[in-house]
Amino acid sequence: MPNPREYVQENRDLLSRVLARGDTEAQAYALALIAEAGTPPNIDDIQGRLEDLRREADGGK
Repeated sequence: MPNPREYVQENRDLLSRVLARGDTEAQAYALALIAEAGTPPNIDDIQGRLEDLRREADGGK
């Protein structure tokens, strides 16, 4: 079982999708995991992926 930091590193895309499309509880778990185990580069990457997903949801605007 990977440690939390490894999990965030290896699952940035999944965490971004949970933040973008998950229910409130799933988003809360993802945010807690990122806050506790994310490194600044991982957090920046997740934020970028989340922004991309939001643009896709808005029709690429």
